[in-house]
Amino acid sequence: TQFLNNNSLALKFIYGDTVYLTCGDLYLNGEKDVLEKYPESLKADLLKANHHLNDTSSQLRWVKATKAQVVVGMNDVIGSMSVYKRYVKYGATVYHTLYNGMIRVVCEDNHNLTVTTQLDSWVEKGGN
Repeated sequence: TQFLNNNSLALKFIYGDTVYLTCGDLYLNGEKDVLEKYPESLKADLLKANHHLNDTSSQLRWVKATKAQVVVGMNDVIGSMSVYKRYVKYGATVYHTLYNGMIRVVCEDNHNLTVTTQLDSWVEKGGN
């Protein structure tokens, strides 16, 4: 699995002043390779967390290099609360499908990110 995941497709999208980075399921070694090759190109406003926010990814160097404002993780479990907390410690707001349900991120005016979640919609409708 690690070998396959370290061959994940990495994509960086730039829209106006906003940067979105997604690197699939990279493990720590894959992140290390990307960090060595593109150390100055990883800053992202919006980041899809590598490998479901598991501790197999998102090493401290990666978190510092990406400097993400918003981080999104997807899975039916959170792999590691320490990874979640690491992103928060360095200034990110973290969303995860386990806690937030569907997550929608819209880039407005080429700069501002607006995040809405399935949970927001549920609360607005009077959910408890």
